[in-house]
Formats: sequence, C-alpha cells, structure tokens
Amino acid sequence: MMRPSERKPHYSGDSVRIRDLASDNGSPLTTRELAAITGMSQTFIRNEIRCGQLAAVALGRGKKRVFRILFREAQRYVRQLGLL
Repeated sequence: MMRPSERKPHYSGDSVRIRDLASDNGSPLTTRELAAITGMSQTFIRNEIRCGQLAAVALGRGKKRVFRILFREAQRYVRQLGLL
C-alpha cells in the first residue's frame, strides 16, 4: 500500500489547491482546475492557452474541444504568476 505522500494528487473540482502543485508530479489539469488554483476564470485560462502563454493539449474538435494542462506546465505557469 502506498503512503499518502507517495500518491499522485487527485483533482476534483474545488478541492484543487496551490499546494497540490508543489509536489513533484501529478495528473494533467483541466481549465476548471487551473482556474480554481489561480483564482482566474476558465475563459481567462482558455485565452491564455490560445494566445500561447500557457501550453495545453487539445482534445476533441469543434465546440466540444477541451484542454488538458500538463502538470509541469501548470507548475511553471503558477510560478510565473508568482503564486507558487
């Protein structure tokens, strides 16, 4: 059995916190999760992705397109904002 400190952080909506990004690794984040961490809106996060300030993987096509932000990229972005 893994110790709690060895587990990867699991994000579920509003339970995401900046301290979760202080760990060494974790799962990719949704725009909602990163917005909750930074205090920004999901629209702002998507605009940051579209203008190249934040790297993300696009999933799907058309109107249902969603983004996943890799854990290390989320860390970099939050550090750049001065939140971590």
